[in-house]
Amino acid sequence: IKHAKIGKNLLFILFLIPGNINLAANYSKDPYVTAFLMLGISTFANMCVSKNKVTLQEILIFVLAILFGSFSKAIYIPFLFLILLIPYDKFNNKKQSLLVKLIIIAIACIILSTFMLPVISNNSSSTISDIRGGTNVSSSRQIKLIFEQPISFIKVFTNNFFGNFFVSYVFHVNTFLYFCHYGIASNEIYVLFILLLLFSVLPTSKDNNCLSPKIKLSLLLVSIIIMFLIILSMYLTFNPIGATQIIGVQFRYYLPLLLPLLLVLNTNKIKVNFEFKKTNIIMAILISLVIFSTIYELLFSAVWI
Repeated sequence: IKHAKIGKNLLFILFLIPGNINLAANYSKDPYVTAFLMLGISTFANMCVSKNKVTLQEILIFVLAILFGSFSKAIYIPFLFLILLIPYDKFNNKKQSLLVKLIIIAIACIILSTFMLPVISNNSSSTISDIRGGTNVSSSRQIKLIFEQPISFIKVFTNNFFGNFFVSYVFHVNTFLYFCHYGIASNEIYVLFILLLLFSVLPTSKDNNCLSPKIKLSLLLVSIIIMFLIILSMYLTFNPIGATQIIGVQFRYYLPLLLPLLLVLNTNKIKVNFEFKKTNIIMAILISLVIFSTIYELLFSAVWI
């Protein structure tokens, strides 16, 4: 947050999402995945808005953060391809720009291959990819069926993607206020949080940078590609063979996508004219209200009653 040149308040709010806090309080990889990916995206945004040339430190932070965030879930590795958007004049010369980009693209392809090749090369028809999905789950047989009936697969996938996941999952109440078996916070808290989240997107007097339309469009496209991979990975490894309804996709998978998607909404045409310190105090009070209201509603009131 300290080193972010764009979206300081947005990062502050995203890291204090009640659902994020709940995940961080449990034995889970999700907090590390979300934190590292947001660090990588924030560093990329810094390189885009900075008037200076990119440094080796920035490139290393960007690459390592995305890698660490993607080791357990390779579906997020397409974020590395954002390096292609950094113009060559931000580097010392064209040769350095080409070399850096080729190395990063090669790394991204290698990580993606570790995700896809084992599934494609698995010829065992009896292999169960994820026992939680039942005994009729096999990635290799699912892929074979997809190639045998591509039109049916496209129809099933598009219906699920546009009918459910693209619209409903990213900004769903479960993404922000879900506390596992304790339940979900009320709609009133959800509305307050959404208003606060939209308020945090607006630039302040001290956070006056804005991404170009080209960068925003690229962030949106990469986020959609990752949504596609999230759903595809669950369809291959969790769903029964020939399933027409894709199940197993959880809202927490979309937490790392919130920063790039909300940066798309960032604009200098609408600004917060409050002093930076006053804005921080207001946002700290409001997010505290959301956090403690959620905890009270889901934990304390349930125990007392």
